[in-house]
Amino acid sequence: MRHSRPQKLGDILRQVSAEIGLDSHLEKGRVIATWEDLMSPPMRTQVVSTRLEKDRLFVQVSSAAWRHELHAQRKEWCERLNNELGRRAVREIVFR
Repeated sequence: MRHSRPQKLGDILRQVSAEIGLDSHLEKGRVIATWEDLMSPPMRTQVVSTRLEKDRLFVQVSSAAWRHELHAQRKEWCERLNNELGRRAVREIVFR
């Protein structure tokens, strides 16, 4: 019987989550949660759904007026989101 050195639980969980493909789902959740934290309360009432596909965040809003306003500020929103995440996780935000 082979004895190995004890490992930290966090290290084991990171390794297992990477092996089963859970990392990408956790990262998507982290990006979307950070986006939701950045939104103002009035903006939250206008967002219908949010999804992340690769490095593009798709945000569906309830009205054309909100979509127009957010679209005009999309680069600033993207920069704020990436700053909060501490890395360039999102290349583009698409408001629909």
